Amino acid sequence: VTLGLLPSVGSIDHRTGNCKPCAFILKEGCRSGSSCKFCHLCGPEEKKRRKKAWKAQATMYRAATSARVGIPSTYPPSPRGTRTYICHYSPHMLLG
Repeated sequence: VTLGLLPSVGSIDHRTGNCKPCAFILKEGCRSGSSCKFCHLCGPEEKKRRKKAWKAQATMYRAATSARVGIPSTYPPSPRGTRTYICHYSPHMLLG
């Protein structure tokens, strides 16, 4: 892949799906331009779609982990419901 044909540096992994969509390109425009580390080829809904898929996968993982370990899926209770622990043994691995 020739970098000159890509709209941004972050677009190099677009074909494999390993890129991260640029949040600014479709709104007010990206100030970083071609040196942006985020993908300028992803569509307007891509970031939202990926976030939704990630949350669904995390929910399934938490449910499987809590069933296996025998703890509630919201253990320990999180303030304002913004963070959820993957496993009560590892408070450093947070989702959210």
